[in-house]
Amino acid sequence: MAAIEALIAGLQSHDPDARLAATSGLGQYGALNEDISGLPDAVPSLIAMLHDDPVRELRLAAAYTLGAIGRPEAVPELIAALREADSDQGTQLVIVKALGKIGDPVAVQALARMLQVSTSHCVPIAATKALRRIGTPDALAAIHEIKSEKSVSLNDNYPILEFDPTREALIEPGRLIRPVEGIPEGCVLCFFREVIDKLRDDGRLTLLWNGQSEIGIHPAYRIEVDGRCLVVTHPGVGAPLAAALLEETIARGCRKFIACGGAGVLQSEIAQGHVIVPTSAVRDEGTSYHYLPPGREVLANVTGVTAIERVLRAHEIPYMTGKTWTTDAFYRETPAKIRQRKEEDCITVEMEAAAFFAVAQFRNVIFGQILYGGDDVGGTKWDSREWHRDASTREKLFWLAAEACLSMD
Repeated sequence: MAAIEALIAGLQSHDPDARLAATSGLGQYGALNEDISGLPDAVPSLIAMLHDDPVRELRLAAAYTLGAIGRPEAVPELIAALREADSDQGTQLVIVKALGKIGDPVAVQALARMLQVSTSHCVPIAATKALRRIGTPDALAAIHEIKSEKSVSLNDNYPILEFDPTREALIEPGRLIRPVEGIPEGCVLCFFREVIDKLRDDGRLTLLWNGQSEIGIHPAYRIEVDGRCLVVTHPGVGAPLAAALLEETIARGCRKFIACGGAGVLQSEIAQGHVIVPTSAVRDEGTSYHYLPPGREVLANVTGVTAIERVLRAHEIPYMTGKTWTTDAFYRETPAKIRQRKEEDCITVEMEAAAFFAVAQFRNVIFGQILYGGDDVGGTKWDSREWHRDASTREKLFWLAAEACLSMD
């Protein structure tokens, strides 16, 4: 209880970082523990912070923590803050989720209003989940009513949802690009340019082709590993370019892919350099929507994931599996978005996985990805951890990827 009392006292600090640490600590305790005796004493201070704190991130943290504590007296205050949020979709999302955690029927009308007026994609989803959790007849009726009203396709308003399942496009890589005779089926897509350059300088690589785009040449090489051959190439950065280069490599004859790269971590306790194998990706980019019907997530290929895990276990390398967040805009990884992705159980953030997985499904090829923990975006401040300077980890990851790729023969 002394620790709880110290956190509650910290809510009154003049230092915003101290207030944030106290609020987050109380929220984590409330979310993880069934016995929350003592936490209700924090509710008045959190309500005051929700309405009056000048720092937006602290107001959001207060809303989250009120939801985690779950006291019904917070519900009217959260509803008032939701009304005040107006067009602030990040604030709306956090408050709606908090109301859902508390589960008080008093919130039904406010949540139903969010289904009708919110222009966000995420807020109505969260409001629907909250209403289902409340589960009263009027809550369920609100969901049914809004579904009926929105039965008209969203495609008229959101071009990204206009998926066309036609197999052949006007510019079809399989018609434009000739297969390379004798090309290995396995390919390592290596994001580490310095590793590829070193292999080339050491005479380990033989040039197979030079792809081209407006940013320059994209060379692909053959490498021999233990008497067997693989293709090695850099996949570019960002979903559109990575997907296009993957398409071209498939058209040239490769069918089994392992990518190796780095990713930001959403959990600060994941050490820099720790190995991560993504098993699914949140599709917060645009490219995957041109390969698969609209959906929130895309699964990784089981064969690719299994091959990576088998190699990691053979070398007794600690690793974790989980969901990654693929985004097009790393300068828009806002605190509210990060918090939302954490609540979706994402452990990393990067820019290509969802597109890779989608292209692989569309083209019916095997694809797995192996990442290492890079910069930390899970705390109150960004920490680069100089992740791109970890030369040893990057080179080791390449060889692990190569071994996993060859193991699928």
